[in-house]
Amino acid sequence: MQSSRAQRLRCLAAATGGSQLAERREEGEREETRVAGSDVRSSLGDSCVILRADVNDARNAGILSLFQPKNMGEQMAQHGELLSSNLPIKLRAAAFGLMMAAVASLATAGTSEDQRGPAVLALGDSVVFGYITQDGFAYVNPRNFIGYPQYVGFRLHLDAVNASCPGETTGSFISATMPDNGCRSFRAKAPLHVAYAGTQLEFATSYLSSHPQTQLVTIGLGANDVFLLEAACANAIPCIEAGLPSVLAGISSNMDVILRSLRSAHYKGAIVVVNYYSLDYTSAVDTGIASAINQTLAAVAGNNGALVADAFSAFQTAASTSFAGGNTCMAGLLNVYPQNSALCDVHPAQSGQQLLADVVEATTGQRGW
Repeated sequence: MQSSRAQRLRCLAAATGGSQLAERREEGEREETRVAGSDVRSSLGDSCVILRADVNDARNAGILSLFQPKNMGEQMAQHGELLSSNLPIKLRAAAFGLMMAAVASLATAGTSEDQRGPAVLALGDSVVFGYITQDGFAYVNPRNFIGYPQYVGFRLHLDAVNASCPGETTGSFISATMPDNGCRSFRAKAPLHVAYAGTQLEFATSYLSSHPQTQLVTIGLGANDVFLLEAACANAIPCIEAGLPSVLAGISSNMDVILRSLRSAHYKGAIVVVNYYSLDYTSAVDTGIASAINQTLAAVAGNNGALVADAFSAFQTAASTSFAGGNTCMAGLLNVYPQNSALCDVHPAQSGQQLLADVVEATTGQRGW
């Protein structure tokens, strides 16, 4: 395995190279080509990094079902969680694509169980994972999904161990029998950034116990608990208002168990709870729900000596332009919805992921670069 310094030099070399990066593994098992400078998520043909050796396995494993109706993205669309925009948002210009290529080479750094170097352990849901809705064959390889932990690790010279799972709730993080919002289904069809058999909490405590040099733990959970409520209520506001206090109480209780468990693994470093942004700061409903989740997270974090990275305020500031007018989608911070580039889903685009990384760095008092 290459040293982290060698990996960084390789990333910098990639970032200063041409607009195309081709990487062939020495074993000749796979070949993947990344082409920067295009709207790489706009369609199936140019959004997918096809790993030739894995295509048949992907079909057999049911990975294609991840972008069929009733997947996570479709459910979000049905529940009214997509926001409209006046213009297509294309954030993957050539220079930005090159930067992504550099960070992508660190996407799986630190995922080996045998690695003992300083690391950031990232826990949570699809925001942490770097999830992109309906991304076809890209699900075959988790390196196609770059979340803020990879940026944090790259900047702070830490190995990024991203154990997040799309659709994870605070309950399913702890127990395999608690309701989730698609995490177990995703794991059955596609690989995560880190492979593990049990719950995310079991992996986290085991990892921290065996990796005492871990420098930072980040965690982002809670939104999927509310998404389950919204689905059960068919998005009816009175139903959501009636059920929200119970859901928030569950988030508080579960997060308390999670944070205490991380400390019980003899981890004494910083734990950063990353709160949630509003999808539209002009919407009293969206912003009110996000604020309620965040207040719950702040209280339980404070009781357990954890820090809070204020993504809510950072996204609000970034969306407060004359064009966006408080709409997070129109600010270019969210991924474009595959069928309609005038819509966004709930997941951060790469600019949003980098903003989350900025907030985490500022919260810990560490600055990279």
